[in-house]
Amino acid sequence: MSAAIAITQLSSLVRDLEAWIAGSNNVPCTKDELSALDVLGAKLADAATTVQKKTGSFKPSREAQAWRASAKLRSQAQSTIASLIDNRKLERPAVFRRNIVMIFAGPRDSEFDSDDVRSRKAVTRLRCERIQKLSPDGVVAWAASYIPTSWAGGCMGKEIFECLIDDIEPESAQNWPPVIQETVQKLRTDEAIQNSLEYGEFINGEYVDCAKNGRTDFRHSHH
Repeated sequence: MSAAIAITQLSSLVRDLEAWIAGSNNVPCTKDELSALDVLGAKLADAATTVQKKTGSFKPSREAQAWRASAKLRSQAQSTIASLIDNRKLERPAVFRRNIVMIFAGPRDSEFDSDDVRSRKAVTRLRCERIQKLSPDGVVAWAASYIPTSWAGGCMGKEIFECLIDDIEPESAQNWPPVIQETVQKLRTDEAIQNSLEYGEFINGEYVDCAKNGRTDFRHSHH
C-alpha cells in the first residue's frame, strides 16, 4: 500500500468518525455501554498516538510522563501494603507514626523559616489536606508506604504526587493488622494532633459512609 492510499483511507475513516461523534452527542448510554465506549476511546487514542509517533509530532502529556515516572513508587507502595497485610507487621512503624502526625498536623512553622521554606510548607499543608480526603484505609495505606520527606512540597512534583494519590486508594476494605489500630489510638494523645477534628473523624471512620460504600472502617477490619 502506498502512503497516498493510506492517507486517503485514514481521511475517510476520520470523516466517518467525526460524523459519528456529531450524531451521537445526545444519545443516552447505559453504564455498560459507557464502559464499552471507554474501551473503544482508549483504542482510538492509541491509534492516534501511533500516527503521531510515525510523523514525529507525538509529545506525551505531563500526566502520562508522571504516571510512567511514578511507576516504581506505586509498585513499592503496593508491595508495602501487601506485606503489611500478609505479615501482620509494620516494617517501618516510626515512618507510619510520623506520616500520621504530618498528615493531620501539617509541617511546623518557625519564625526563622525563609520565604522558600514557607512556600514549600504551604504546598505540604495542601497535600496533607488532600491525603485527609482519602478513606481511612487510603490514609493508612499512604502512611505505611511513603516517608514524609518524600512527598513534602519541594521534594516531589505535583504531577507525581497526584499519580500516587490516585493509585493509593484500596479497591476494597483492607484487613489491617491490630498494630494499625493500636498505633492510631495511641497517637490520639500526641500533642500535635490531640485536638485535631480531622484526626477524630479519621479515627471514627467518618470520611466514608461504610454501609453505603460497602467498606469497613479499618478499626473493625482485623476480626
